[in-house]
Amino acid sequence: MNNESLHIYGPLFSPFVKTVILVCEEKGLNYTAGLTIKGEEVPFKSEQHLKLHPAGKVPILFHNDFMLCETVAICRYLDQVFPHTPMQPEDIYERALHDQWCSLLAGEFILPLIHNYLLEFAFPKGENGQVRMDKVKEAEPLLLNTLTKLNNELETGKTFGQSIFTIADALIIPILAYLHGLPHGAEHLKQFSYLQDYITKMLNQPSCVKLLK
Repeated sequence: MNNESLHIYGPLFSPFVKTVILVCEEKGLNYTAGLTIKGEEVPFKSEQHLKLHPAGKVPILFHNDFMLCETVAICRYLDQVFPHTPMQPEDIYERALHDQWCSLLAGEFILPLIHNYLLEFAFPKGENGQVRMDKVKEAEPLLLNTLTKLNNELETGKTFGQSIFTIADALIIPILAYLHGLPHGAEHLKQFSYLQDYITKMLNQPSCVKLLK
């Protein structure tokens, strides 16, 4: 382990960067993270960044001389290379369902929430840096629809918050923690009992206490 070099390129506020950090924390891995590569600053969306990821996305993992993009691929790779503290189900069918939800979370669920809802709070574009509440209102149907689907899945007891902390958990909890910390988001979460219980449980996970509280 001491000879391993793990670096996560990306801004620390990114929920996807936080996902990879949570995986490293759960596995007890030594890592560095931030907008540097080999000790040199590489600005987000810069020419150098775009050479590493054509879409200019984060995170990017550097493991010794190996480079890998895309959050879910990075998490699965780390789970295979460092198999202690497994973060995927062993059963083939349970793992397939877990993979299915990882794909759904990383795409259909998380990205629209970030772009249409959370970014308005994180980087307000209204007059004098105010949150544009009209834009927030426009995004509320998407938010509530997503929360309903997540709450329904939690009710089944098949995917999230099981006996092990999984990659799926690491994908969704940074977003839910951010929502939970917003008065506007917390008010909506009150409608979803399974989600509220899940958030409480996850935020007591040692890795989440360290990173998300």
